[in-house]
Amino acid sequence: MIVDLPGHGSAKLPDFFILGAAKGGTSSLFRYFGEHPGIFIPEIKEPWFFSRDLGGDPAAIQPNLGGAVTDLAAYCGLFTGCGDGQITGEASPSYLYTHERTIANLRAVYPPEALARVRFFITLRNPVDRAWSMYWTFARVLKEDLEFEEAIKPEAIAARQASNDKLFYDYLGVGRYCDQIRAYQDAFGTGSIKIILFDDLTRDAAAVCRECFEFLGVDPDFRPDTSKVYNVSGRPKNAGFIRLLLSDNPVKSAFKGIVSRDSRRKLKNLIGRKALEKVRMEPATRRDLVACYRDEILRLQEILGRDLGHWLA
Repeated sequence: MIVDLPGHGSAKLPDFFILGAAKGGTSSLFRYFGEHPGIFIPEIKEPWFFSRDLGGDPAAIQPNLGGAVTDLAAYCGLFTGCGDGQITGEASPSYLYTHERTIANLRAVYPPEALARVRFFITLRNPVDRAWSMYWTFARVLKEDLEFEEAIKPEAIAARQASNDKLFYDYLGVGRYCDQIRAYQDAFGTGSIKIILFDDLTRDAAAVCRECFEFLGVDPDFRPDTSKVYNVSGRPKNAGFIRLLLSDNPVKSAFKGIVSRDSRRKLKNLIGRKALEKVRMEPATRRDLVACYRDEILRLQEILGRDLGHWLA
């Protein structure tokens, strides 16, 4: 949508946001949306802009938001490619977890009448599986040196949060969805929010996309290629190979210069499937986490009006 922003003039801002939760299918949903001819998505999937302290030092961004877009003009610039008759949006999984700051920032940037037209998508995954997947997302790029059972201990999470370390290293807190959802519902109304279960997305992504397209008011009959799954996690089969891929080197720089972003993304997904292996959680650990989240899941059932008993199994 085009809005008038004080000091910036007429600018384009998102018509919709995919808020998270992280590891709940946000990457796949974002890419499926991008295939729709009536939807424009920016090259950057996670600008993180509204998780920042917009009134503070641009360098003092939230933990784990390195590479965040820190300037409003630059943020609006992400959406200038949106054509006539298209809508646009972005996906930053931090927005659900940082709900208080994000909601305040949205209200500070959007004129009220424009914000009333914005639509929000929240994807939810069994919080036990979400925590496990998030852990291996860090481990796959060699950014997690603790065993999972150590990393989820409150003292480990508190130490990382206190040291301004990674935002999503709060493996347990990110999965406490109820207060996060309620904050958005109270702020923008339930009619502006569509909640999607990861279970439904993996079972029938085409049906989920159709519902989302209807919610956005674009052609619901368009069918994206939902055979692709994005941003997989797992244990690296060869840590040395992963270090090589992550390192700065002349070959990698030259490769980026001649290969399109879309082609690099496809290659990254292919390498991810070949270089990573799935790991099962220890049964005792799963039992402990199910017990940890039991009350949260029961509460979530009431909010969604859905039976989530299989999450407690």
